[in-house]
Amino acid sequence: MDVDPPWNLEVSQTHKLSIIAPDWEMAHLADFHEDLAWVWARAVFTPFGRLTDRLRDYELASSRTLDAERLDWYRAFVLWKSLIAVNRVDDTGDAALSATARFVSLGYQPLLDEALITI
Repeated sequence: MDVDPPWNLEVSQTHKLSIIAPDWEMAHLADFHEDLAWVWARAVFTPFGRLTDRLRDYELASSRTLDAERLDWYRAFVLWKSLIAVNRVDDTGDAALSATARFVSLGYQPLLDEALITI
């Protein structure tokens, strides 16, 4: 049996073995600021506390120092990529997908406002 995103699950009927592995479609080598920008964008729909606290936790755990200007640039970049994807989904003509795309766009609006003010 195979289960699609957000994970892959393989179940062997003969060996009673399950293996869960992440999907790798979006995997790439990148600046860690981009990864943190994706966390920031995701927080609109999956809150996990104050972002400043999570960034501080990241710095402490990783021993890396964040560059605020670089993070701001990646936040704008990630939001731009997300809104392009949402727009493409909205153009499919599927009413349910279009409604979801509009909902996601509304969720991203405060982030867009913040990003534009910051840059």
